[in-house]
Amino acid sequence: MLVRKAVRDVAAMGVRALLLVLVIGAGIGTAGGISLALHDVRASRDAFYRDQSLADLDVRLSRTVPRATLAARATAASATAAETRLVVDGLAVHGGDRAPAEVVGMSPQAHLDRLAVTGGHGLSDTEPRGAVVEAEYARRAGLRIGDTLDLTLGGHHLPVRVRGFARSPEYLLATANPEFLIPQPGSLAVVFVPEHGLATALDAGGQVNDLVLNLPPRSSPSTAQTLSAGLPVASVTPREEQYSLRFTNADLHSFALFVPVVGSVFAAVGFLLIGLSLRRVVQAQRRELGTMLAMGYRRPAVLATALLPAAALALPGAALAVGVTIGVARLVAHTYASAVGFPVTVATFSPALLGQAAAVAIGATLTAAVLPAWMLLRLQPAEAMRGERIVRFAPPRLLRRATGATGPAVSYASRSLARRPVLSVATVLSLALAIGLGASLNLLIDSTNRSVDEIFAGQRWTTAVGLTHPQTVAAARALARQAGATAVEPVAKGPGVLRSPNHSTDTVLVGLSAAPRLQRLHLTSGRLPAAGQIVLSEQTASSLKLRTGRPVEVTTSTGTRTMTVSGIARTLAGGQTYAPYADAAALLGLPGQANALYLKAPPASTRTLGAHPGVGRVSTLATARAGMHDLVRELTGLINVLLAISLGVGALFLVSSLALSLLDRQGEFATLRALGYGRARIMTILVTEALVQTLIAGALAVPAGILLAWPLADTIGQAWFHIGLHPVPSDFGVAIALAMALAVAAAMHSTRQVLRLNIAAAVRARLIG
Repeated sequence: MLVRKAVRDVAAMGVRALLLVLVIGAGIGTAGGISLALHDVRASRDAFYRDQSLADLDVRLSRTVPRATLAARATAASATAAETRLVVDGLAVHGGDRAPAEVVGMSPQAHLDRLAVTGGHGLSDTEPRGAVVEAEYARRAGLRIGDTLDLTLGGHHLPVRVRGFARSPEYLLATANPEFLIPQPGSLAVVFVPEHGLATALDAGGQVNDLVLNLPPRSSPSTAQTLSAGLPVASVTPREEQYSLRFTNADLHSFALFVPVVGSVFAAVGFLLIGLSLRRVVQAQRRELGTMLAMGYRRPAVLATALLPAAALALPGAALAVGVTIGVARLVAHTYASAVGFPVTVATFSPALLGQAAAVAIGATLTAAVLPAWMLLRLQPAEAMRGERIVRFAPPRLLRRATGATGPAVSYASRSLARRPVLSVATVLSLALAIGLGASLNLLIDSTNRSVDEIFAGQRWTTAVGLTHPQTVAAARALARQAGATAVEPVAKGPGVLRSPNHSTDTVLVGLSAAPRLQRLHLTSGRLPAAGQIVLSEQTASSLKLRTGRPVEVTTSTGTRTMTVSGIARTLAGGQTYAPYADAAALLGLPGQANALYLKAPPASTRTLGAHPGVGRVSTLATARAGMHDLVRELTGLINVLLAISLGVGALFLVSSLALSLLDRQGEFATLRALGYGRARIMTILVTEALVQTLIAGALAVPAGILLAWPLADTIGQAWFHIGLHPVPSDFGVAIALAMALAVAAAMHSTRQVLRLNIAAAVRARLIG
């Protein structure tokens, strides 16, 4: 009998039951979907790097050596797999687009760092000048299959035909400025060609300058140093320090810290609405429960009766929560994977996470129903049978004065909100959280862009040049001056390792002049380095647990030296460390030489340098800044998805709250109709209630949005670079305006429902029961 009563009660609820199921599924499912999305993105990352066989170690040389030399080193290191390549920097030209290029000559049958072809065909030995182009650059440059791409490599001109587009585990986030942890998509033209075709074009038969290999498990940390000893090493990159993997790991770490914050807001909003809705459901059964108590039913049986409708709603709500979890996860994971560049998104459908979403939905629903039901059962049967007491609300004098000058419709709406403080406060808080989350995401994006601009604003260089081989400082200056540069700062740059007492990290050591005018450091503490001193980035100082005045051990391929931290710098190049030129050049084995330049030069000079045989790569400050903003815009897609979801949940809450409030007050509105209130007055009442709640929620959303953005900005700072919050009205205005528009739309819908009421039946139900 109790089950039949529960089914009858749910059926009698009609639209109210549907709204409750939607609320249960949307609130809990959204929080679960964001957690599942993180699971899917991690699976997509792992599958990509596994399927394309990202190498354990990449040894890049500054000049070519015989292939047999590198093959012998791989054999001596007991490599389980090894392949040699010929990698050359240059310039790519297509139509009016000119971009720094990295041309990779590799075997079409390569087993390591394989290409994931996304369009066209892969490399072929039968077409030595058939190229596969990195997909992001191809999209930006407008390349199509069959196009000709002109490559300038030192003094050689090499036209190639585009056979296909691909993603590579080594160049997933190809960037012209790899020292910046934030990549600039499409800023570097990565072109893959058959190795023998490239070697023939460059007259470098049998010569290579790159070795990728896999090492046996538990290899000694010194294996890489032993393998590269005596070779003209430009860089040694272990798998975990590979640029694409390093960025995606850092980015996923940031995303993982997002999940609890965003998921908690969605869960809190959903639970609040579930609790308020179930309270209404239980209160609607007050007379029936009182009657059952009077008839002799034991309180546990009556409690079960009150909970059965909640359970009947919880089951379809849990099923919907599972569906919403899957849908939100697919949407968020696909958006994220597209922004980063994973060619395929792996959907895991984790049984544990889906089961958790269903369990939370059921548990939250039953928990929300237990408290009001238990409070009702504590009443005497006769008191419960009388139904809910009619509220006689005497508004405070201030409210009477504030509403007395308005019409009766506005006065009624304002007083109606004040006489239901618990419902009104809960509604406002939930809306404030939903709006605040959307505003915080907007604030985060704007602040990220502003922080990028602030860091770039202090720089005076316009062009960064990487030389194909070290030159004397005088020769490097002369090269830049001949090309038309108006200011030149030669630097020595190379890989190294920093060690504090309990930590270590890889770095790029940069030797600067005593008073750099072009590459200027944005110091947050300390001062510029003098002899024997060094400046760390904020990220490096944090990972090493160091502050100014502390010693740090600097190790390169040519030696080790203990230096003192003189300052901490805020920079987008989080992996760089700065020392006086003399100290850095000595540690890198480049005394009196430079292998990179910072210039102030017009665009024509930049183009001239790009074609010089002694120049490996040229990048501009404007391109770096634009590339970082492009990436932020792509990642904005993910933020916009979360923003749309938060506004969607907030809209559902608002519509449900107004609809359920209307159902609870059908008798009141029927009485107003009987007193002659028409469409205009009814709409004024409902619009006033909706707008007042939304405006108060919008005001609370401003501090709530800043408080939510604070930990989110901190998580990005841990993974990328420090972000200072810069709130502006537009960050909050869009979310608040959308919420207000939704409030008006929901109020208009509720007005139509009021006008369809059976006045006599509704008044009779209110007064007689």
